[in-house]
Amino acid sequence: IILTRPRDHRILEINDAALILLGVTREDALAKSTLETIRWADDAVRDEARRRVLAGERVIDQPGQLNSHDGTLRDTLNSAVVIRFGAEVLLMLTIRDVTAQLTQQRALADSEERFAKAFQSSQEAIGISHLPDGRLVSVNRRFEALYGAPAAEMVGKTAMELGIWGAETRKLLLGRLEAEGKIRDVELQFRTRSGETRVCAYSAEILELGGERHAIEEALQSLGRSVKAFELVPLVTGSHAHGRAVSLHLRRHQQAGVVVLVAGHRQ
Repeated sequence: IILTRPRDHRILEINDAALILLGVTREDALAKSTLETIRWADDAVRDEARRRVLAGERVIDQPGQLNSHDGTLRDTLNSAVVIRFGAEVLLMLTIRDVTAQLTQQRALADSEERFAKAFQSSQEAIGISHLPDGRLVSVNRRFEALYGAPAAEMVGKTAMELGIWGAETRKLLLGRLEAEGKIRDVELQFRTRSGETRVCAYSAEILELGGERHAIEEALQSLGRSVKAFELVPLVTGSHAHGRAVSLHLRRHQQAGVVVLVAGHRQ
């Protein structure tokens, strides 16, 4: 918090938090003007806020940036209000440092952007659904092509409602996951919208994300095999490093309440 006198830009009082943010001593702050002490990154933003508050407006949480005296650029939210002592007009400025929060938000946005690109560009078919109801919340283009329907017709429905597999299969999968926490390379059937049944190598793992239980599921289509009855048995498969990389990428994203299903072609 900084108390200033607008007519000569003098600082009359400044608290410890402001001194730390600006990187100055109290003696220096009180001996210099606001223009010398508060180094705004954009003078136009400062001048506009000053004009507004002196015109009677109350400025609340206006975004801005300032340069600390150590050269660090800080993101801030700034509020200002006029205080009158008789004929004297004073300006009380509150500067809140939000650098850490914005840095975290930018990192999260960047992570989500990279996740979205990996999700859509993956050569594997990926679907994301909530637990425990299993309703799809998102599918990528590869999943649309594999199942044979646009995302709009799948989102909000479960794999059982779509006919991908039945209740008995889901029961067996959840039972194994509950008992062991993961499934590695077992054989199951994936049914498309047209009714075609494909044998897949299926893997899954339960994870704690955002304080909730999730499952990451991977099903790679095994071509050139006849369809057999569903059974939870180990299936030796070739390398699916890309699918593993996508799964690892998804594990690093705190997508609250989701299951990730990966299904694709194995060459």
